[in-house]
Amino acid sequence: MRFEHLVQINDPLMPLLEPLSREQLWRGLVRRAEEPTRFVLGLEAMLSLYRAVTGVALDEPSALRIAERVVNLERLFNVREGLTRKDDSLPERLVKEAMPSGPSRGNLVPLEQMLDEYYALMGWDSEGVPQAERMRELGLEEQWQRTRKAMGR
Repeated sequence: MRFEHLVQINDPLMPLLEPLSREQLWRGLVRRAEEPTRFVLGLEAMLSLYRAVTGVALDEPSALRIAERVVNLERLFNVREGLTRKDDSLPERLVKEAMPSGPSRGNLVPLEQMLDEYYALMGWDSEGVPQAERMRELGLEEQWQRTRKAMGR
């Protein structure tokens, strides 16, 4: 295997850190793939890092609201660019071929039902377009108006 495509891990300007061998790097990448949840920080840890980097202390509700605003801004952008419900998809195999084994054996992913539930939770219409009331609640009404205008609505 060639590693030229990887970001430089061993920083020559940081001699206090022991360099990683290719084998160590590979083992770390494999472990990350085998146990991805081991490497996921919880919200509390992320907020602590955020405070250390920015000097701004956020509580969990504020951070979650910011995250919700970001998701909705992304959706407004995508809607403006022409993405619709049909673009919120999964690989065809997951929705057309039954799971061959495991606890979900014989089942298909109920994508349409999942989209309906997600859109309702997000305050979007059945096509995944954010609605005015939710945009007002998030302080995104101006962005919502610009998106609607760009869509010709």
